[in-house]
Amino acid sequence: MKIAPADFGKILLPAAALFFFFSCGIKKPPAPPEKIFPPAVKDFKVMARDRCAELSWKYPGLELPDKYRIERTEQAGGDAAGQGMEKVFETSGKEVGLQDCTLQAGFEYGYAVIGVSQSGFAGEPGKTAWINVPLIPSAPENFQARPGDKFVDLSWSAAPGLAYNIYRSTQADQFLGRPINPGPVSEDKYPDAGLDNGKEYFYCLRSDLLQKNYPQLESACAALSATPVDLIPPARTRGLAVTLTDQGVLLRWFNSPEPDLLGYLVYRKRPGADAWNQLTPEPIKDNQYFDRQAKKLKGGFEYAVSALDNAPSKNQGPRSQAGRISVP
Repeated sequence: MKIAPADFGKILLPAAALFFFFSCGIKKPPAPPEKIFPPAVKDFKVMARDRCAELSWKYPGLELPDKYRIERTEQAGGDAAGQGMEKVFETSGKEVGLQDCTLQAGFEYGYAVIGVSQSGFAGEPGKTAWINVPLIPSAPENFQARPGDKFVDLSWSAAPGLAYNIYRSTQADQFLGRPINPGPVSEDKYPDAGLDNGKEYFYCLRSDLLQKNYPQLESACAALSATPVDLIPPARTRGLAVTLTDQGVLLRWFNSPEPDLLGYLVYRKRPGADAWNQLTPEPIKDNQYFDRQAKKLKGGFEYAVSALDNAPSKNQGPRSQAGRISVP
């Protein structure tokens, strides 16, 4: 079969295309830059507590690095411009923090965090953060707590040149986040209000050395726990009315508005007697009581009622005004 010159190009061009396709293969899209060179971390923060530097940061990329390399520069005498000893830490790319507990007094420390990709390439280093450790502050002394109704009053012995931060938790030895005080406390006391009665709270008090141009330097914890307790008794019971019936003496009174009311206690005595006799062994819920025994005893009687709350201390309010009656 002969091929005309006009048809030769129609056959040659598809064949050339197939040859190019099979010989070159299919190319993959280029890898994202952050897979090769991780971007610099953001929100890098360093704070010093006791002999530890606590580092935290955020990674802005989509692909986590294989690991982080944390480079520490150590300067003696607080000379950040000079060259000092260097130390390197490493942590997993899934971590966003590190604790370095090898600090010594009299040194300044600079930290920089660098992401390292799965390919082993170091990314862009972030800004170096510096802390100064002229001394290691001692934990506060004489830390005490006085619990009250929905509050705990804290006190301690303050030292010259130091401020204080107070941390609170509902679990022992877990003091995460910010202190409960809005700013460092320079006094020797702090009221912690708005708490729940009957709930145990754990406190960590740290001495705080404030430094210009450097993060604050905190001490180790002085720790204790306290449980707020309701010590306020209910108000006086009002509106006691005493009525004689065929079966005995009926007492009625106004309901107490106390939200933590447990019940009422009813008392009786003879006119002129000093001691009241409690008629109800346990608090009663109703705002009335029927004294059948008075019909048998006969004579004059005085009655009073007091409210009781459900606090652990079972606070009892003052007795009502006495209601008097004579039983023939």
